Amino acid sequence: MAAIGLDWYQLKDQRVLVVDDQALVRSLIGGMLASVGFETVAFAEDGDEALERVGSFRPDLILLDLLMPRVDGIGVLEQLRAEAAWMDVPVLVLTAADDLQMRGRVFMAGATDFISKPVNRLELLARVKVHLSNWVLIRTLDRQLKRIDADLKEAQRMQTALLPGADALRALERSHGVTVASHFESSSRVGGDYWTARALEDGALAVLICDFSGHGVSAALNTVRLHTLLADLLAPVWHRPAELLGAINAALVGRLPEGQFATMFAAVVDTRADTLSYAAAAAPDAFLGRAAGGELRRLDGTGLPVGLSPKARYREATVPFPPGHYLFLYSDAFYEGVPAPKGRSGRREFAEVFQAILSAPCADPVLPRLLDWFYARSPRPPKDDLTAVWLERRPARWEE
Repeated sequence: MAAIGLDWYQLKDQRVLVVDDQALVRSLIGGMLASVGFETVAFAEDGDEALERVGSFRPDLILLDLLMPRVDGIGVLEQLRAEAAWMDVPVLVLTAADDLQMRGRVFMAGATDFISKPVNRLELLARVKVHLSNWVLIRTLDRQLKRIDADLKEAQRMQTALLPGADALRALERSHGVTVASHFESSSRVGGDYWTARALEDGALAVLICDFSGHGVSAALNTVRLHTLLADLLAPVWHRPAELLGAINAALVGRLPEGQFATMFAAVVDTRADTLSYAAAAAPDAFLGRAAGGELRRLDGTGLPVGLSPKARYREATVPFPPGHYLFLYSDAFYEGVPAPKGRSGRREFAEVFQAILSAPCADPVLPRLLDWFYARSPRPPKDDLTAVWLERRPARWEE
């Protein structure tokens, strides 16, 4: 076996346990390991002593004789592999047996490799080097992955904190007579979806939903860019959805990594004029209608994605939006993450499902029922970032 992997000086601190009932063999192997710089080597005379020493010595590799009194090598292997702490530590079995059936039993018990007896120095050191190198690299990778996982959990918490919280939504309900419900779940720890709502002057409020291309960290960083940008935009821009998208586009063109862009839908609810103004940038069509049921109206989501061209211009439209009506904004995962019947458009299928849920004689809120439908057909985590925002104007008779 070729000696590959880390250099000996990178392995000298690894802990090796040598288990053999013959003192001469233990001494011989100890000398071989010392010759390449190993500084921490322990010895056991039989299987019982080996099992006792494992817990205190905590070896990184075990050289294990197969034929020993009391507990033999197979017995030691079976007990080691039954414990999570020792399930993966490399164990190289020392044996003079050439019996294939016996070797099969030893591998089934959990042996990592064999070393033939009488022990050859070059073979032993080559196999020790290979398996210890693998073990060190695996543990290093595992530690790095755990650190990355911890960092991603913190990034996930921070990204969620960018979205409107329960207190902010309750404040909107009190000040504007609206109910806002939302759902956000990324396809990985962090994602490229984002939404926000903002109270404006004169009884108006703005809502924006965004989906950056791609997934994971790069897309999540773009949501942070957008959140920072929105904090700097002045109120007059927020009152006009088309100007809002234009301002975002002008700021993001040239700042996004090459090939990346965002789809967006921006709307402003004027509670005094009972209207809703909106503009879109290649977003899914928004749904609007009466919360008590009735015909579904789709608001056109077409337009050039944000971040692609400095020449992009966005159209604005205004529709009636009296008390008792809802606005539903959502990401394309709702129809791209659920297979539509053959020959059917996913967008159309989703619109019909939404209409059926809205019209069903059920007092439960629409958004949880819609999410139940989605997750019954698309396992968690979703294949794409999933975001939904339900904004409903309370009936005119409602009072806090």
